[in-house]
Amino acid sequence: MKNLAILFLLLQCFATAQNPPAAPQLLSSRVGFPVYGINAVPITGAVIQVVGNPGRQTIYYWAVANYPAGSVISAIGSVTNAPNTLTSGNYVAIYPNYPATTGVTVDILKTATPAMPIGACNCAVETGVSSGPINDQSNSTGAYTVTLTDPNTLRLWLTNEVISTNTAHLLLRTDSGTLVCDLSIACQSTINFITGTGTADTLAMFTAPNVIGNSPLSTDGSTRVTDTQSLTVNGTAGNTLNGGNTLTGGNTLNGGNNLNGGNTLAGTTTLNALAGGGTQCTHVSNTGVIAGTGADCSNLSGTGTTNTIPLWSGPNALGNSPLSTDGSTRVTDSQSLTVNGTAGNTLNGGNTLAGPTTLSALAGGGSQCLHVSNTGVVSGTGADCPVGTAVDLYTTISPGCTASGSSNCTVSGTWPSGGFADTSYFVNCTPTSFVSSGSAFWVSAKTTTTFSVTITVLGFNNPGGFNSFDCHGHHN
Repeated sequence: MKNLAILFLLLQCFATAQNPPAAPQLLSSRVGFPVYGINAVPITGAVIQVVGNPGRQTIYYWAVANYPAGSVISAIGSVTNAPNTLTSGNYVAIYPNYPATTGVTVDILKTATPAMPIGACNCAVETGVSSGPINDQSNSTGAYTVTLTDPNTLRLWLTNEVISTNTAHLLLRTDSGTLVCDLSIACQSTINFITGTGTADTLAMFTAPNVIGNSPLSTDGSTRVTDTQSLTVNGTAGNTLNGGNTLTGGNTLNGGNNLNGGNTLAGTTTLNALAGGGTQCTHVSNTGVIAGTGADCSNLSGTGTTNTIPLWSGPNALGNSPLSTDGSTRVTDSQSLTVNGTAGNTLNGGNTLAGPTTLSALAGGGSQCLHVSNTGVVSGTGADCPVGTAVDLYTTISPGCTASGSSNCTVSGTWPSGGFADTSYFVNCTPTSFVSSGSAFWVSAKTTTTFSVTITVLGFNNPGGFNSFDCHGHHN
C-alpha cells in the first residue's frame, strides 16, 4: 500500500512536468529599457608612491573613468609626505587600477583637501591615459571640468499612446519624453524599401520612386566625373565649379554659375541668358562674371611693321603710326612731333629732342629766353636772352686761414645773386691783411655759386697766411 502511494505521487509529478502552467501575460502601458552595454564602473584604487625626497605636502588624488556611456569619478588615495616642490626627480607616481574594458581612458585629478572636485576646477594632473603610471611632477595643474553622466538619462521607454480618435500607436521615447520613433508606422507593411542595381564607378539616380539605377554621370574612381550625355548646369541659385573640372562638348551653362580657376570648357559650350539679343561678344568682369556686351565683337583687320606702334586707320582696321620703338625703351617719330600741353606734359630724364624742336604756348610774345626751374619746368622769361653782356660779381672771404709748414689751408666764398650760369668765369682775389709775409694763394675750386682759395707757406716763413680776401668774379 505504501509503495502504491509513492507511485501515485510520481505519476502526478510526471503529469505536471508534461503540462506546465501557462506563462503569465505582462500588461503595462509603459515599459522602460535601461542602457545595455558597458557600465560606468569607477576606478577602485591605485598604488601611490613618493619617488625621491619626501616632504610635508598632503595631496588627494581622484580618477575619472571615461566610458562610452559617460564618466564616473572616484577617490583613489592620498599621500601626506609628498615633496613640497614636485620635480622630475622628486615626484609622486600613481598606478591606477585600470578597467579591463578596452577603449576606456582615465583622467587623474588632485586636490589639497578631501573634498571631491565638482564642475570646473584647476585640478588636472594628466588626462586621456589608458595604461602605465602617471607621474605627478609639478605643483601646477591644468584646467578641467568634471562632467558626470547619469545612465538613467539614457533610458528609453515604450508607451502605448492615443494619437487620434480611436487610434493608438506604440511610441519609443527618451527618458525626457522626446519621441524617437513611432513603431506602429515603422512596422506597417506599407514601408517603402529601395531596390535596384548599378555599375561600378557610376553615380546612382532614382529610376523609379523606390528603384536606384545608373545616372549619366560616372567617375574614374578618384576625382574626375564624366557625363555620357550633354550636361546642363542651371544656375537659378548659383552653381560653383571649382578648379580642375573639364566640361566636354555639348554642355549648357545657364545664368548664375561660377567657374573658378582651372576649369576647361572643351568642344561646343553654350552660355545661355546673356543680356541683349543676337550674336554678342562676351565680357568678363573683374569679379569673374561672364556677360554679353549687347553687340557682336569687332572683327579687326590690317597689317603693321615690326616695332611700329599701331594706330586706327578705320573703325575696325589698324595700320602703322609715325611712332616706332627699338624694342626696349626708345620711341622714334618719323614725322615732326608735337606735344600739346593742355593738361601739362612731362619729359623725364633721359629723353633726347633731336633736330628743330618747337615749344609752343610760352608766356609772352616774340623771341624769349628759356628758363628751367628747380622742378624741371621749362618756360619763357618774357624777353629775349641778353647778348654780349658780361657779368661781374664781388664778395669778401673773412676770416682767412693760416698755413703751417707743409700743411696748406683752404677757405671758401659764396657769390651773391645766385652766382653764375656756369663755371666758365674768372676769379681774382686780393688779400686785405697778412698773418705773415712769404705766403702764396690760388683759386683751387669753383662752382656756379661758390669757390675755394688755398694758402701755402713759402720758404722758411712759418706760419703764414691771410686774414681776409676781396674777390672778384668775371664772366664774359
